[in-house]
Amino acid sequence: MPVTTPQAITTLIPNLVSCAMLGVGVPNVARGLGIGLSTWTPTISISTTDVGTAGAGKGVPVPIVLTQPILYANLLAGMRHERLLGVLAPAFIMGLTNGLVALYAQAITSTAHVGVGTGAGVAVFRPPPAFPHLRAGFASVGMNGDVGTRFARAVSRGLETTFKALVLPQPIAGSVSPAPASGRGFGRIL
Repeated sequence: MPVTTPQAITTLIPNLVSCAMLGVGVPNVARGLGIGLSTWTPTISISTTDVGTAGAGKGVPVPIVLTQPILYANLLAGMRHERLLGVLAPAFIMGLTNGLVALYAQAITSTAHVGVGTGAGVAVFRPPPAFPHLRAGFASVGMNGDVGTRFARAVSRGLETTFKALVLPQPIAGSVSPAPASGRGFGRIL
């Protein structure tokens, strides 16, 4: 399922509220993030290194499993870098992290594999800069100015760092051959 704005809103708001983020700005933060993530996520490319039997295969859809402690640490580092830490920052980052982990668990990989018909691969992610997408999302909900820009930079830094470190197994299904093969695959997040 692609990451969409309504999906992001309905996933992020409960997670932020569960960490005592009850302010009137929570829906705007969730909607701004949803708009930004819905345009950024499809631009993340996936590259795989594959082994199996010769042929051409399609990757079995795999959910995007972000590791919660790693995402939390990366978002915290981004917030610290942008000087956005305050008394409630750890709780806010925890709610945001839990929401993003739940949001991306609903997304799946879509890959094609040249050279390997049936087998397995190791998927790595190559995210482009997220800042323009998140900044535009926040601007569309009225989060303009210095704080909105710094918040977009902080979240962008955390997400980009997390996706650059993400490695997932990628099963491959397709034509079967008696000959062994290795190859490369490519794809995107759906």
